[in-house]
Amino acid sequence: MTGFSITSKNKKLDMKWIRTPKVIWEQLTNEFNFTIDACSSNKNHLLPRYWTKEDDCLKQNWDNETLYVHPMYDINIPKFIKKALNSKCLSVFLLPASTNSSYFHDYLYNKDNVEIRFLPRAKTNFGYKFFSDDNEEPKCGYLRPLMFITQHHRHNKRVVGCKFSIGAEYNNKLVGVAVVGRPITMRLDDMFTVEVLRCCVLENAPKNTCSFLYGRSWRIWQQMGGKKILTYTLARESGSSLKAVGWKNVHTTKPLSKNAKGWRARPNRAWQDVYSELKYRWEKKNEH
Repeated sequence: MTGFSITSKNKKLDMKWIRTPKVIWEQLTNEFNFTIDACSSNKNHLLPRYWTKEDDCLKQNWDNETLYVHPMYDINIPKFIKKALNSKCLSVFLLPASTNSSYFHDYLYNKDNVEIRFLPRAKTNFGYKFFSDDNEEPKCGYLRPLMFITQHHRHNKRVVGCKFSIGAEYNNKLVGVAVVGRPITMRLDDMFTVEVLRCCVLENAPKNTCSFLYGRSWRIWQQMGGKKILTYTLARESGSSLKAVGWKNVHTTKPLSKNAKGWRARPNRAWQDVYSELKYRWEKKNEH
């Protein structure tokens, strides 16, 4: 991928050098359990499951996938980013570090569900070498800076603070986390009650990972002297992970409007679209 501008509209650009450098791929696979190579070919695919140009990954369903996305470095990059943002998936992009581009500021920079990592400079002065589809080595590598972009689908914004957090590990990799803090509803905040503010797992995490995190969160809170723990699910979610560990559906929370009183009672509390959805409150408490 040499000799062209990322903003160019020239359709005759030579995009010969397209294979992900081995050193970069090894770094990613040590951290992520990818399920599909989204932008690939029959010659250069990195995973057993992959989509080619003919498959057109933009027309595929990205939900419940952990995707590696290495698109052509052209004017279509924003289409891939928007596809990831509108899908329930974990996607990891390898992109040029074009921090002056519109899509970088519109979709990536300072966004709650996006992590940006700038790759260190290549150990040689020739840049990272992207081989051709036929595994031909270029004389010179890609000299521009590169970055990883990790996008997670989530309902809520980042948690401001918490009492404790835990993680679930599988095959030496973190596959899920739970963040536990004070109840968001002030009338439930009695010092002996906490709320599971976030429970997030990878799409390919082992079955029952969510149940494991909810169960352990309750055990830890009990050991800290707590008497009750709660959390919320959207009405369109089954709550099976909570049922499996004995939590009970005790209340239905009505949707809010942006003009509703009460939810702004705490300073700097920002509106989130999820507040406008019907939710269920689940609880687990000491029986004695």
